[in-house]
Amino acid sequence: GADFSALAAEASLCALRRTYPQVYKSDLKLVVDPAKVAVRKPDWLSAIKNVRPASLRTGAVCARPIPYALRKSLSTPFDQMRSLLQRVFRPYHCQLNQAHEDAPVPFEPSGLSCCSQ
Repeated sequence: GADFSALAAEASLCALRRTYPQVYKSDLKLVVDPAKVAVRKPDWLSAIKNVRPASLRTGAVCARPIPYALRKSLSTPFDQMRSLLQRVFRPYHCQLNQAHEDAPVPFEPSGLSCCSQ
């Protein structure tokens, strides 16, 4: 949830900067029309490059391994969720690699390195 929230906030700020660049250059209080600020594909791609995953932002991890008794019952839903997330994010990950082949990608999600297919 934290990663999606940070990604949406950053994409919104990218759209705001693109639509109203003077907001960050002026000390005056400016009137902005929120209806004119539309988050577009380049804003999302820029946000993906700029947002660090929550797992990389935290200092200490207070998590424990899942108990063996629960692993079997959770493996199917976990695999389904991982498959869904890979289908959703694969196009964006591949677009980042194609658009910025020489630029470093902020993170390389496991299972998503098949952009050449």
